[in-house]
Amino acid sequence: MKFKIISQCFQKMDPGSDSGDVDFYLEEDKWDDYHFHTLYHIHAGSKRTKGVPEYLGPVNIMRKGQKEDDYYLVRKTLGVGFSELSDEFCSMSMSVELYRGLDRLLKRAKSRRRFVDALKMIFSTDEERYLEFKDEECFQTSLLRNATMGAYGLIFGKEIMLDEASSYDLAKIPLTYTLPDDNGEVDFDFGTVNQDIDDSIDIPSRLLVCIGNNGAGKSTILYRLARILYATPSARSAYSEDVGMIYPSDAGFRRLFLISYSAFDNFILPGLDSADYKQILDGLKTRHGRLVCCGIRDVESEYENKIKDETERDRKKESEDKDAPLVMDKDHESFHRLKSVDNLSREFSDALHSIARDDRKFELWNELMDECESANTSLEDMKLTSFTRYFEEEMVSADDFKLLSTGIKYLLHSLSSIVDRIETNSIIIFDEPENHIQPPLLCKFLYCLRLISQRYKSLVLVATHSPVIVQETLAKNVIIVNRTEDKWSFRHPSIETYGENIGNITDEVFNLNTSVTNYQKTAARLYDLYHDKIRHTSDPIRFLKSISEETGIEFGNEIKAYLISRYIENNN
Repeated sequence: MKFKIISQCFQKMDPGSDSGDVDFYLEEDKWDDYHFHTLYHIHAGSKRTKGVPEYLGPVNIMRKGQKEDDYYLVRKTLGVGFSELSDEFCSMSMSVELYRGLDRLLKRAKSRRRFVDALKMIFSTDEERYLEFKDEECFQTSLLRNATMGAYGLIFGKEIMLDEASSYDLAKIPLTYTLPDDNGEVDFDFGTVNQDIDDSIDIPSRLLVCIGNNGAGKSTILYRLARILYATPSARSAYSEDVGMIYPSDAGFRRLFLISYSAFDNFILPGLDSADYKQILDGLKTRHGRLVCCGIRDVESEYENKIKDETERDRKKESEDKDAPLVMDKDHESFHRLKSVDNLSREFSDALHSIARDDRKFELWNELMDECESANTSLEDMKLTSFTRYFEEEMVSADDFKLLSTGIKYLLHSLSSIVDRIETNSIIIFDEPENHIQPPLLCKFLYCLRLISQRYKSLVLVATHSPVIVQETLAKNVIIVNRTEDKWSFRHPSIETYGENIGNITDEVFNLNTSVTNYQKTAARLYDLYHDKIRHTSDPIRFLKSISEETGIEFGNEIKAYLISRYIENNN
């Protein structure tokens, strides 16, 4: 396996510099990691990609005894070309994106092992190389920056590169999000009650709900989390001032889903710079990346614009022109674009065809459709049983999708997008899943999301206004979000929400009771207006009936109770 050192190019390797006989290029980086210089960037050469060079991700390489301000030690020790690092070196990477790329390009286990041996990579504490380097200051300061040897990136890397199975489960890892400027913190607990309970009972788990008033910041927090989670542990500190931090700082995942079907969603997307944007965009287009965006937002166009703006900003800096703002504030993009119905229809059709080629996902899809059909007769009325379940025999066209109702389009598009791309240890962030569908189908939709997360050991994080979703969730998995100006507060419900009355949940979350409803004010006016007119009766029931006759309205129980209580109070 042939490696070659190249000078810093900010992860934008010139295809013309690729000689065609190099497997991987190591781009030097001048990043100062507390005075240590260990960062390199791995590019796959055309020999491996069968096309143009491809940026895969970062790796840190150190030499035994490396001191502060030592730099470019690989070049100085081995020259620009080598087949493997000498034993005085070791390397480590927390980049899930890097390992995903290597898994795709190095098909054989033997090739992946050769790569590990060539770069002297470390993944766990039981390796001889770890024991040899663990006490080095450079190792602790730079290679383990903001991470531990239990980091998900290392666990995933070992699983991919050394074919060693992992028992990693995100649901068992307590996650804490700390807001910037000491504005509070929130713990995310995706667990359930006694883990020994039979799975067939279907106690809800792996889904956490954030609920609160409009403007409370539910969606803001979820998108901030997405940005932090997507970054490598060493890069997450860049978000500490404006976005916040997560603990443990080295928690990770295989794939991140961002799902929103709101036309008003313009939250800032993951990525720190143009190199990140390009890698994310390439991953979206090839379907190989960690980030999956489902919904009506045209994320690919937005990333293309972000790359263009970054390039333009760099040009303006060089010419000392004034910069154009890339974002409106620390949470919202200035550029926003939506997909067409044609685009969404093609995505749905493509997802179904992809699911049909995977037996495990095909079986899961049929199971989800059974659940949805049991809550919505229109699925059968519109012959969607055959449309969704037996598409392997009669392939679905994009035009078929356009004939469906808005709610059914939303349901099928979102579920097919998730099932098509789901992987073990994924995180699904879903903004307002209650949109477009009625409560019975929403309950089934929640069940489907939980079923997917259980089958693939994944997590679902939801922002919502729906008490129906809360009713389907344990109180320990519900977070009520409040915000006054820039100060956030978080709490769990004071009642058990799972299976609770909708009215009690609404009162608990939104303080919606008769004292703040418009109908009570109307009832008070009705009483004041008709009390003097209908004084001839001493029977509160007849009084109520007389008001109904006068107005032509049969009132609901709450108004009836109010009118009767007022009548009795004023006539005793």
